[in-house]
Amino acid sequence: MMAEKTLGEKIRIRRRELKLSQEKFAEKLYVSRQIVANCETGRTDIKMSLFLDMANVLELSPKCFFDGTY
Repeated sequence: MMAEKTLGEKIRIRRRELKLSQEKFAEKLYVSRQIVANCETGRTDIKMSLFLDMANVLELSPKCFFDGTY
């Protein structure tokens, strides 16, 4: 049985599907590339407001990350 992906891993996968670099993704979110990297690797917790912005940029409903549809 494979381990479920973390929220950060799911964000990274979707970002790459959209062919967004960490830099471009960060620009769209008005944050630094380092914040994106830390969120994707789990080094920092993702604040709800940032998560909602990320879901919007990634063109997914926030619930997709939790209900198994993504």
